[in-house]
Amino acid sequence: VNIPAILLAARMVSSYPDGVRHQGYEIYEQLQVGAEACVECEKCVEKCPAALPIPSLLKEARQVLERK
Repeated sequence: VNIPAILLAARMVSSYPDGVRHQGYEIYEQLQVGAEACVECEKCVEKCPAALPIPSLLKEARQVLERK
């Protein structure tokens, strides 16, 4: 799961101006594995230097990216 790309795409879709919002969808569509592949094992949280709640962030990103 490409966590940075998924979170970037979701941020673009949810907060960028309408004229460039489509770029977030394009980034997400190019990924071979989407946010749905997260099984919430939390191994990513252990590795994250900022201790971000990555599974919940991916769940939110999926909701944003699938509203299209």
